[in-house]
Amino acid sequence: MGSLRARRFRIVAVVATLAVAAITARPAPAAPTGAHPRLWLDDELLARFQALAAEERSAVARAIARCADVRARPEQYARGGMGLDFGNVMSGCALAWKVTGNADDAATAVSYFHALLDDYEQFGDGGGGDDVVRHDTGYAYRGHAVYAAIGYDWLHDAPGVDDALLAHARARFKAWSDWYLVDGYLVHEPGANYQAGFVFGTTLIAIAEGGEAGADGDALWDYMLGTVFADEMLAAVSPGGVLEGGDWLEGWQYGPLSVMEYALSIRALRENGAVLDARFDAWLASLLTRHKYAVNAAGRLFIGGDADYDEPHRIPGPLTLFAVIAGDAAEDVKAWARDEVARLGLVEDSFLFLAALAEAAAGPTTPFPADAPTWYHSPGSETLYGRSSWADDALWWVWRCVPRRTSDHMFNDAGNLVISRGVDDLIVDPSPYGSVSSLTGNAPTFAAADVLPSNYLPSQASWGAQGADIVGFDWARQTASGVAVARCQYPGQF
Repeated sequence: MGSLRARRFRIVAVVATLAVAAITARPAPAAPTGAHPRLWLDDELLARFQALAAEERSAVARAIARCADVRARPEQYARGGMGLDFGNVMSGCALAWKVTGNADDAATAVSYFHALLDDYEQFGDGGGGDDVVRHDTGYAYRGHAVYAAIGYDWLHDAPGVDDALLAHARARFKAWSDWYLVDGYLVHEPGANYQAGFVFGTTLIAIAEGGEAGADGDALWDYMLGTVFADEMLAAVSPGGVLEGGDWLEGWQYGPLSVMEYALSIRALRENGAVLDARFDAWLASLLTRHKYAVNAAGRLFIGGDADYDEPHRIPGPLTLFAVIAGDAAEDVKAWARDEVARLGLVEDSFLFLAALAEAAAGPTTPFPADAPTWYHSPGSETLYGRSSWADDALWWVWRCVPRRTSDHMFNDAGNLVISRGVDDLIVDPSPYGSVSSLTGNAPTFAAADVLPSNYLPSQASWGAQGADIVGFDWARQTASGVAVARCQYPGQF
């Protein structure tokens, strides 16, 4: 038997290629000033994209076809979608232009670059501008800022892009990032999808405009390397951090895009001279590990948070695995992720640009180890995932002993339990979207009238653990025969 405190049940511990020790601190490099593109697209990646273009169902081929469809049916692609719809068109067409050299693809991409800078709800509406990222307290930042930065970089030397347009984009970047740094929702809270969108967008801006935005651009680069990645993000992936173990406490409706944003930010920074701690690589490995343990025999994923979904478990999102493959995870971890994508038949139809980056990261495909431990502890979410074996008819379970560690989209569900046997669900978590009550999940609920205000009853307290009571597992054991027992400490929830 093993103690939870003695060993944290991480399969990543057996990955010899991962180092989790901190890299010695050194002066931050200057902001990038080289030729464009700077974001991912080197000669090797371009050659891989060109090869993938010949494969009909590849993301690259589908992006090229979609760009042609934008010109054939422009009315179908006029919606802004908080910048995400504009961005998907722009990035796909920019990719198509880089691969084919087609001038029409370049022109379409440039037109949607303009839309990201100036429009909002509809293509050409002029409703965007300096304030466009403020919609929904900054939700639109992940669309407009992210894809405008990609457009600035990939289309920098395209026909129709001149100094005036690039200066216009830099002015937008400053207005957008200045606002989010002060007033953006959850800007300093790693593990929040809003913060992930901010990190991605601002990282790409700092790289794309490096050397071209004066002192403001240099300051933004230094802020992202120093405050964000060397401080806030590193703390989040370190022992005790909210991301430790690879879970996403807002739930896996919000997790897939968010972890992809982090992974590509890390890669882009490193490819432009930044030295980031190896704990980020260990975190990428933990995404794959947690995914494997969180998927039941029916190929469905424990959601673990808010989801606009009518089923108790969710179809896994491919972006989580694409983050591992396109990011800086160890090669054997990437091989496991490729196998999992193939095993579950996962296809990404919306974010073709992101899918193409993962597809281009070619390499071996290897099944996850058949002799891997049968349970896994995700410390950041205080969740235990387990199964009686790796057989299709095995018992699969999830136990939670989690405090409120994120400000949004998280349930009060310390003590939650989910069990399936094979493809048959025995106990499920039916919590509806937006619920804050443990009554709607499987977490214990008490009518603690002498402790909780009347409007919280019956429920766990939204403020989480109190005083000396720390929500989390005191211990967990698994016997040689497979019997698992754990003790959750959560009196402070009531």
